[in-house]
Amino acid sequence: MLSKPRLAAGNRLSLERTEDGPSQPIKKEHVNASDPGEKGPTAAAAPESTSSPANVVAVSRQSNQQGLYQSISLFPELNGLERRLLESMLHKQIEVDRYVLGPSFRERHQQAFVDHLQTDMTLVKDAFIACTSLMVGNSQIRQLAQDQHVGHKRAANALASLRRLEVSGSHNSSTVLMLGVAIVTFASHHSGGELPLCRHILDLIKRFHDNEPAFIQQLGSDGISALNCLIATETFICLLRGQLPSVRIRQGDLDGLVDRFIGVSAPLLTHLYDICELTQVMRHYRRGPSKIPLRARLRKRIETVEQSLQTWQPTSTATLREGHFTPTERTLMNTQANTLRLTALTVLHRLQHAFGTDDGKAIAMSREVLGELHTMVQLTGRSAPCADFAYLVACFEIVNPLERGTALSKLHLVADFSPRTADELKTWLLLFWTARDNSGVGPIYWDDMEFQLFGTASRT
Repeated sequence: MLSKPRLAAGNRLSLERTEDGPSQPIKKEHVNASDPGEKGPTAAAAPESTSSPANVVAVSRQSNQQGLYQSISLFPELNGLERRLLESMLHKQIEVDRYVLGPSFRERHQQAFVDHLQTDMTLVKDAFIACTSLMVGNSQIRQLAQDQHVGHKRAANALASLRRLEVSGSHNSSTVLMLGVAIVTFASHHSGGELPLCRHILDLIKRFHDNEPAFIQQLGSDGISALNCLIATETFICLLRGQLPSVRIRQGDLDGLVDRFIGVSAPLLTHLYDICELTQVMRHYRRGPSKIPLRARLRKRIETVEQSLQTWQPTSTATLREGHFTPTERTLMNTQANTLRLTALTVLHRLQHAFGTDDGKAIAMSREVLGELHTMVQLTGRSAPCADFAYLVACFEIVNPLERGTALSKLHLVADFSPRTADELKTWLLLFWTARDNSGVGPIYWDDMEFQLFGTASRT
């Protein structure tokens, strides 16, 4: 029997971070002039002495990079193209702007891959090669990788390693989460299966999150962003399937965070988890005998979550106004936060009121979401992470055929993560609209969504 690879203390290189130390509370991800190795918005232009901290870090990075090049040669199974892909990642010749909220986060995200190659190249190389085959800036290399199916081969190897992986301590969780983001990114572009992948990866670190109050702070900015990315991906699918996500972020743990993927909206993940839980409870309640006390308790729980969402505001808005971010980034983050909040409220409404009933509130919120998303694209020329889910939920409310056609024609502008993702959303919309227009289907509540989209849950 093959032994399972382990992440244990003492057998990994220590991680060099440019934004924060692993034991410091992480409240902001944006870089500033005092961060070693980073060019903040007010960085001094004067030359520094060779003994300055910044130059010491630069020399250390150069030495580490040379060591990484030597490490690549220790894997004879890698062909020339695969080595070239890893070298492109080391040189930061990868295009990440589509995946983060703007250029303020670009350098940190590119450096994250370099840092984690240094931490454990054996573990992450296959997933990172697969991911780089999508992101490499050189179009010729990208086409060669596609023609030779490099990404699929390395993704298969990464999945095999992931299935055998055991994590012995929370100190390695950041690397595991970055590995997971790379695999899920590739899957989102090609094969799908994001839900089981996210579940497996998050299950590897769940016990550390649940049992160690300082777990979030110890992850560092890369680990926190990877955690947010995986939790958000899993949670949106769980909302559609009426399932419970793997991890519930403790309230307050992500307050003040400005994240490269989810901006100032990370605290909403806790509320979305609670809505997933309510969806499960409502499904069981609607399929069981009517119990008035249970109904009262459910109503109270829904009202509590609803009130929290109605009054919720990002705790990081002051940071956005301090000049650390571009106008485009601020627009993307503010739109992301408000549309996700309204989306959560729309789902809560449809847990209580079937589609086609009590429509006024839901239609008003959906129109606001669609309007904000279209304005965001017009102003910035791009979409934001997580905007595709908000767009999907808002479009469920559309009944006019012409408006539906317009929504489908503009879908790719908002769901721009990958063509596969856009096609999947289009399929779900058509399935749901068909069911909603079919008078024989009966009332459709949000907890019926899994049956309507996937046909995998029984209806009463």
